[in-house]
Amino acid sequence: MATGFGCMVVGPAGSGKSTFCQVLQESGESHKRLYKVCNLDPAAEVFKYKCDIDIRDLISLDDVQEELKFGPNGGLVYCMEYLIENVEWLLDELQEFAEDSFVLFDCPGQIELYSHLDVMQRLAKAISRSGFLLCAAYCADGTFIDEPSKYISACFTALSTMTQLGIPHLNILTKCDKLKQARAQTGGAGDAMDEDQEEDRNEALIDQIVTMGTKDCLQNVNQFFSPKYFELNKRIVEVIENFNLVQYIPLNIQDEDSVDSIITQMDLLVQYDEYRMPKEGNMPDNQEQMDGAGGEDDDGDY
Repeated sequence: MATGFGCMVVGPAGSGKSTFCQVLQESGESHKRLYKVCNLDPAAEVFKYKCDIDIRDLISLDDVQEELKFGPNGGLVYCMEYLIENVEWLLDELQEFAEDSFVLFDCPGQIELYSHLDVMQRLAKAISRSGFLLCAAYCADGTFIDEPSKYISACFTALSTMTQLGIPHLNILTKCDKLKQARAQTGGAGDAMDEDQEEDRNEALIDQIVTMGTKDCLQNVNQFFSPKYFELNKRIVEVIENFNLVQYIPLNIQDEDSVDSIITQMDLLVQYDEYRMPKEGNMPDNQEQMDGAGGEDDDGDY
C-alpha cells in the first residue's frame, strides 16, 4: 500500500523547474489538492513557491564551499552525497505530508547529477522504499530547443535522465507561453500580426517541436558536418525516432487546461487515483446513505 505520492522535478538550470512547482502548488489550491514542495537544491536562495522541506536545513552549498573549499559543482555533489548518507532526515520530514499531500521534489539543475552520477538514482530508490510512489518530470526549455540540433541534445539528456532514475518518466516542454517573447528577442518576430495569428503561429511552433522527425533533424544537423559524419548522425536520430523513447508534453502556465493535462499525466504515472482513499470525514455516514436509498418507495413514488 502506498504511503505517499511524489514527483522529482528535474532538468537543466533555468528550464522552469521552480516555476513548474509554483504553478502546481497554486493550481492545487483551486482543485482542493495539497502540493507540498521539497527543495533539494542546496544552492537555492529565492523561492517562488511555499517551501515545506528544505535541504538547506540539513546542509547548504555555501557552508560546504566555505568549510571544505570546494567549488560550486564539487560542493553540490558533496551536498547530495551527504543527503544520501542522512536520508532518514528527509524520510522523517516526508512522513508528515505523506498521508494527504502530493510532494514535488525541486531538484538541482546540474545535469551531471542525472547524466552519469548515480546520486539521484539512489535518492529516488530510498524514497520509493519508504512507501512513496514516485515519477519524474523532466523540464526542457521550449524557447531553446526550437531547432533540430538543440532538440536532439535535449532528447538525449532527457533519455539519460530517464534511464538513470529508473522511475516512471514524463517529459515537459516548458515556457510555451514565452515563445512569442523569445522570437522577438532573437529577431524572429517577422511582420506584425494580430493576437489570433500570433497564437496560431505559437501553436504551430509547439507542434513542430513536439512532432519533430528524423528527416528534419538530419537535414539541419548535416549542414554543419562533413559527409563522413552523415551516417553517424542518422544513427543518432534513429535512436530517438525508431524506439519512440522521448516525447514532450507542452506546458503553458497561462492555460489552465494545459496545467491540468500535466497533472493528469503525473497522477496516471503514480496511480494516484487508484491508491488514494477518501478520509473518514469526507465519507457519508451510514444514516445518510440509508436516507438517500430510501427516497423512493416500492411503487416508485416519493
